[in-house]
Amino acid sequence: MSEQANIVQLLAKQQEQFAQQQELLNKLTQIIAGQQGVYTVSSSVPGGESSVAKAHLMESLANSMTDFHYEPDSGLLFESWYNRFRHIFEREASALDDADKVGLLWRKMSNHIHECFKNFVLPKQPQNLSLADTIKNLTCLFGRTETQVSLRYNCLQTTKKESEDFKEYASRVSLQCELFKLGDLTTDQFKCFIIGLKTSQDSDKKVTQP
Repeated sequence: MSEQANIVQLLAKQQEQFAQQQELLNKLTQIIAGQQGVYTVSSSVPGGESSVAKAHLMESLANSMTDFHYEPDSGLLFESWYNRFRHIFEREASALDDADKVGLLWRKMSNHIHECFKNFVLPKQPQNLSLADTIKNLTCLFGRTETQVSLRYNCLQTTKKESEDFKEYASRVSLQCELFKLGDLTTDQFKCFIIGLKTSQDSDKKVTQP
């Protein structure tokens, strides 16, 4: 089985685990709401039941997510990671304020990633950024290293490997077509793209016609 097929299989198992964990989180939220009457979480409260409830909620949410590892060659990008756990930040963590959501996000990042991010956003400090700005910068910093032209060229060169079955191949084709971003391609861009593939400098990448 190919490396990409292993990744797809792993993601499917994780999605199943996340569904079970989400159900447990919903029950936990209901229990906390019943204990407190009105379920509110505020970082401005230095102690008491609200602070304890927030700590339990953040711990549960953090445990429901895998750590982020940046491996662009294997398709492990921040955007892909965040899309898998977006529902946690938008729904399960809705009782947390923006600063707590940022803190929750950083629980799943390594020291190396945090250091790269801190240097990337200078002179700003990571703790002073909103969740939206943090996500935007992480997506930029830990995204794909290939250009859009390269992604589109690779899509057109996709062929089935001998070691692949048709399901694996269909999955890879689907991914390549999404990366192509056909909906964003204008007529003029497509013309330039085709012409560019036929220049002498790209003779090894020519698209031959019958």
